[in-house]
Amino acid sequence: AENTAFDVWPNPAQGRFTVNGQGTMTITNTLGQTILTKEIDGKESIALPQGLYVVRLGDATRKVIVE
Repeated sequence: AENTAFDVWPNPAQGRFTVNGQGTMTITNTLGQTILTKEIDGKESIALPQGLYVVRLGDATRKVIVE
């Protein structure tokens, strides 16, 4: 099975945050619209506008606030 443990920091973020994990990462906004889908292997730096996002990697999800 895919390793679904992953970390997101900082949270809340100031415009940019880092996701550390492996697999297919999907980021959606509060409306459920997909903002980004990307294969990651290790640390990935993500820059997004202000808002609340849900980061999914495998079966795990994390909420991230960008201020």
